[in-house]
Amino acid sequence: MTGRLFSPDWGREVVIAIVTLAAMNTSVCAQDASKFKYMGVEVERHVQDYIVTTDVNIRSHPRTKSKKIGSLKKHQRIKAVGKAPGAWVAVQKDGKDIGFVYEPVLIGVLDGTLDEPIKGAVSKAGHPECQYMITFEGKSEAQGQLFEIADYEVQWRCQHEDKVSEFVTPMFMTEGPYKKSKNPVYQITVDIVDRDGDLDEVVSTTVFYDYDDGTISFDGMSVKRFAGKPDVLEVFARSLPAALRAGVEMSYQAWTRSLWNFLLKT
Repeated sequence: MTGRLFSPDWGREVVIAIVTLAAMNTSVCAQDASKFKYMGVEVERHVQDYIVTTDVNIRSHPRTKSKKIGSLKKHQRIKAVGKAPGAWVAVQKDGKDIGFVYEPVLIGVLDGTLDEPIKGAVSKAGHPECQYMITFEGKSEAQGQLFEIADYEVQWRCQHEDKVSEFVTPMFMTEGPYKKSKNPVYQITVDIVDRDGDLDEVVSTTVFYDYDDGTISFDGMSVKRFAGKPDVLEVFARSLPAALRAGVEMSYQAWTRSLWNFLLKT
């Protein structure tokens, strides 16, 4: 007679329990990953560059009356690594923890630098099939602003029927929030510049990148007679390259047939 160490049903319950515990542990780890200890204070992970809008003190804890351990000057750029309750951010300088700063005196900025070009391909019924490459050109001053503008060049190679056309469109992104908003929403614009004067004006296509939500939303075009709409008005973009790619592809979709006739002619 052979005995059983456990019944089939009991064995199944053990397996279910082990799987459940593993799932619970995974969930706990995922929750813990969003929080960590910073100078003895639990903060929520938040990575963001900021520009200081006015001289401000650095505190040892996220409280106004806590010990002052340093200061920052207006226009200085810092990196936050976490958020604490009460609108405080945990900041670093040169990779070292330096304390807490009150967030309302800061403006969140994005670094628009690209380490390498972004390449892609797009197609749409009634449009030419195109390949594009986004290249970082440098930064320029944003007049009257604390932040800079990141400048790019988009090189296009498009085929319609048997004809291949190549052209370039400038593109830029504001590294600071749109209209000095405290919300981290950044403008991305693709310009069509006519050097021969056939268009009479620059045709601009603008989208907005919501950094917190990770979305790109179509805003519109500057010249009504060329203004169309992309197939989808909002898409997810979880990184700067994804945001720039979405801006280019939304522009491509929004350009009308008459504007494409001009681009293919050039």
